[in-house]
Amino acid sequence: MMIAVVLSLNMRKLLYAKVLVRKLLGIETSGSLTVLFTDKTGTLTQGELTVSEFLEETGNIS
Repeated sequence: MMIAVVLSLNMRKLLYAKVLVRKLLGIETSGSLTVLFTDKTGTLTQGELTVSEFLEETGNIS
């Protein structure tokens, strides 16, 4: 019970800092992060890779 209260309080603190937490468990597991990848604007990715450019053997970018 105490853990749920602490996680809820931490979730509220993150909400005030404009951090969206979808699940309380996310707060707990984020404590074990060693690396967090973001793009140049600081937003997180959606886990979907796309190809924006392709470098051909001839040196052309398409």
